[in-house]
Amino acid sequence: MHAAGQSSYPPSWYAASATLLPEQPVLQGRIDADVCILGAGYTGLSAALELAEAGYKV
Repeated sequence: MHAAGQSSYPPSWYAASATLLPEQPVLQGRIDADVCILGAGYTGLSAALELAEAGYKV
């Protein structure tokens, strides 16, 4: 167990190979949608797909 405030993790392939993504521009103007999904993990992608297939503007 780690001491409080300590943030050391064991080495991993992901940590060694991950690269930073380029900075994205800030959205401009108004965007209309029926539903806004926050997150693009399995749950967010699945929810967005189901809603889009049901006819919602996601």
